[in-house]
Amino acid sequence: MVGLFVRTAEKVLESASTMKNAETHGLTINILGTALKSFNHPGVLTGLKHLFFKFDHVPEFSAQFAQRMSEKYDNVIAIDFIREIADVDPSEASRDS
Repeated sequence: MVGLFVRTAEKVLESASTMKNAETHGLTINILGTALKSFNHPGVLTGLKHLFFKFDHVPEFSAQFAQRMSEKYDNVIAIDFIREIADVDPSEASRDS
């Protein structure tokens, strides 16, 4: 059931014009943050990592997501997320497109 919310948030995240709306932006962060922290849903980090290199607006969102996670929950989740992104070789990620 949580996967339904995560997948919907990821679909919203794919649209740069939708993410310009501050309320939608904040709600997307909250949905993904809750799915990650409360339910330890593996799709959150995997989905963000995949979208990170696919859409130009996602890196900025990802930074804000990591910041909110560190403020609202703890630094461990934010650090894990940043490490996952850092472990991806951009040349390999671009082949997914």
